[in-house]
Amino acid sequence: MGTDFESCDWRSVVEEADAKRCEMYFSLFFAKAKKADEDGDGDQAVALRLLGSVASLRLNPESASEPLLPMMVMGGRRSAVLDDFDSSQMDLLAGVMPSIEDAELRARVADVVWVKRRDFEAAELAVLSYLASAQNLENPEEWSPCAYRIERAFRIAVSLGNNREPLDRVVTHIESVLERRGPTDRLFLSARMMDLLLECGRGDSKRYADLCETLARKAVDDLRWYVAREYWEKKARWHRTAKEYDAERGARTEIARVHSDEAEAALAKSPPSYMTAAIHQRDAVEALRRAGVPREVVQEAHKKLLEYQKKSTAELHAFSSGFDASDIVRDAIELVKGRTFEDALVVLALIAHPSSVGALRSHVERQAQELFFVHHVPAMLLDKEGKVTGRMPGVHSEPDEDAEKLLLAHMFKHAVFEYGITAQCRIAPAAERIALEHEVEARTFLPIVSNNPMVPEGREYVYARGLYAGLKGDLLEATHLLIPQFENSVRFVLEQCGVITSGLDADGIQEVHDLNRTLRLPETCKAFGEDTTFALRTLLVERSGSNLRNRMAHGLMAHEEFFSYETFYLWWLILRLCAAPLIKAAKQPECSQQDPASEQDTSKRDEDAPDDSEGPETGSNGSAT
Repeated sequence: MGTDFESCDWRSVVEEADAKRCEMYFSLFFAKAKKADEDGDGDQAVALRLLGSVASLRLNPESASEPLLPMMVMGGRRSAVLDDFDSSQMDLLAGVMPSIEDAELRARVADVVWVKRRDFEAAELAVLSYLASAQNLENPEEWSPCAYRIERAFRIAVSLGNNREPLDRVVTHIESVLERRGPTDRLFLSARMMDLLLECGRGDSKRYADLCETLARKAVDDLRWYVAREYWEKKARWHRTAKEYDAERGARTEIARVHSDEAEAALAKSPPSYMTAAIHQRDAVEALRRAGVPREVVQEAHKKLLEYQKKSTAELHAFSSGFDASDIVRDAIELVKGRTFEDALVVLALIAHPSSVGALRSHVERQAQELFFVHHVPAMLLDKEGKVTGRMPGVHSEPDEDAEKLLLAHMFKHAVFEYGITAQCRIAPAAERIALEHEVEARTFLPIVSNNPMVPEGREYVYARGLYAGLKGDLLEATHLLIPQFENSVRFVLEQCGVITSGLDADGIQEVHDLNRTLRLPETCKAFGEDTTFALRTLLVERSGSNLRNRMAHGLMAHEEFFSYETFYLWWLILRLCAAPLIKAAKQPECSQQDPASEQDTSKRDEDAPDDSEGPETGSNGSAT
């Protein structure tokens, strides 16, 4: 079958491409295959279509388990995946692999052979080819194609063993990139290269810490705030690697300074934006706390935060909509349309509010009077296989002492319905619009979760991956990443409030409390707010609700159940909590620094206030940025 490749002139496709990247190759291969079909040359068409399918795979270098993904998944259809290639096609690819002159295509073919067959010669060829392709694509201004290929070479080399030659080759290449590009880098190529060196424990910590400081200070001079924070963070990591803890603390203090400088820059604009300033000053306060600076320094920064927050309330604008669901969907899209990614994400976090506990209670009590049969006759909760998973008593069918528990059960059930409607009409349309307008990756979410009072240090990237997966619609990955991390975050927040989140049994074994316990603590309600805590209980641990945490942990959810509006609402709620500092800037000018994840308690809202069907209430006052 190797002659098929020789006769189909696939090399001309590579020569015609505007850039030497597989993203540019695949459509040309498919076009040439279509022409071969029209000319009656089926063998050439098969070979060209195979190369087009290989080139269409999307490089996912962050993942060692799924490095090559389908280019497109939409409406029940998708492009090629690795499982599509059969044994005969793999024989064909393995045969042609060594003779491919183009480094980019050779890397991709060798990678497919390595992943599918665990062929070590293919792995080593893929490493060398990815490095060669990366060198061809090296461009600090458009840094990601080069960085992605180096990272993929790194992942393959690490899988072959830390002491083997391929990893040494990758490290040498990374250091050469830093030597050539580092001193003049304006963006993130050097940062990504340092990430890889830090991950494998290689590199001169002093040399690269000094380079980070140089790049950070240049970025501040150019008002490239996020770039500056990135390199101060890398400098801190290099100092930690060298056990230079005072220097690490100094670098982390500089991160706070950059946040404060960005806040001041927001105020220097015409007109000044106190809301933006409050967002960055809140990050500065948290960065100072984590840097371990003296308490009075943190307090001074916090006073400035309160000043900005108080003035930011004048920048809020009201938004309302009619009753028609199509209007709600359209208005949700309009709210995020055309905004920067950061602004759109803030609006998404504010686009709804967890249902008021007081309103839920009133609704259930009113329905109990109006719909006697539904609310007074006990019911059983069944899973998909018909097994009884719980019991829904009638509201007044049990003794008075159990009345509150029974009322809550019906409130949880009705809340699930409301959350689903909100996700379907507001959250999902807005999220889909953001995903459509912006090219993002997991790292794009790092500014939101870094120096975040709800995200413990070292968990930032896991949160970023989960939030990214949810925005892209992969709720299977998002749920599996975010629920366990959020469980830990609840303990983390409670511990900051002085709550003991573990117990000691008779054998002296100390076990941490899970969400089934922590979400029912009164301190949790105080920290997160009554409405949000109720929503978390409903979605994660209550049998009368969605019980997602327990169903997922025990393998009781089928594939399609992860792609429900309930899971989408949970993803949004966690995003909202991660964006709590941003929300506070808009809504809580006088919030206490002791309650980092708290929200306004809306349980005392008017019971006749508009419910979720009346249009996007992006806050308890219906406001949006």
